[in-house]
Amino acid sequence: MLWGADGLSIRTGNFSLFGSGSMSRFDYFSISASRFFDFFVTVFAAYFAFLIRFQSLDVETPYQAVIFIGALLVFVACSSTGVYVSWRGRNRAFLFGQLTFSWFLAFSVLFALLVFSKQSTYFSRTWIGLWMLIGLMGSLGFRLLVYAVLGLVRSKGWNQKQVLILGNGPTAELVVKRLQRSDWLGYDVIGIVPITKRCSPNGFEGIPCIEDIPDLESYIREKGVKEAWICLPLSAGQRIHDLLYELRHSTVDIRYAPDMSDL
Repeated sequence: MLWGADGLSIRTGNFSLFGSGSMSRFDYFSISASRFFDFFVTVFAAYFAFLIRFQSLDVETPYQAVIFIGALLVFVACSSTGVYVSWRGRNRAFLFGQLTFSWFLAFSVLFALLVFSKQSTYFSRTWIGLWMLIGLMGSLGFRLLVYAVLGLVRSKGWNQKQVLILGNGPTAELVVKRLQRSDWLGYDVIGIVPITKRCSPNGFEGIPCIEDIPDLESYIREKGVKEAWICLPLSAGQRIHDLLYELRHSTVDIRYAPDMSDL
């Protein structure tokens, strides 16, 4: 069970706070670009740190081998800790912490390998420290720039994800208001599906109320919905279970934002 910036979520298969099953082509491209950039910035940082430490770019073969191993370790660490997923709607502070942890993990493993192979005395610790610091700052800076640009692009109505709200209580209203205020996230709420009670024919905040859907999974597929957000009270556990079962074959990402008013 995971706590996110916008509520509680459980991940089981395609049931996720963060989403992966319905990633757009742009999401796949951005994740691939992040992988490539991380490898590039790791190598670049190593050479730049070498220049600072030794005032030379004449990198010896042992150093080149360590640079390649370090770049691979950063790639593996970031992949293992969930850095290479769509960051849309996720807590940025948590994700930047995750990225920082991945770099520290990679360089801890690298240093351990040098110690156990009895090669640690050959390589400058100052160089390794500078390498990690420059690389991490470059990786963080790249993401800050990219997400600033993406936020601007999404606020203009591009690169949007269609969202369907399941439930029409206080939590659903809060979620709709938050998404409308945060247009830089790139979420377009196409409708609210009443689950436990009927909703106003006029909808809410300009979002239409969609009733009498015979097949929810087919509707989501036909409308190109990318995420379904369940906004029901914790006491409606059986109804939540029924919704998950109904969408068990769908590739849509599902988020759960519980209504705490029943506690």
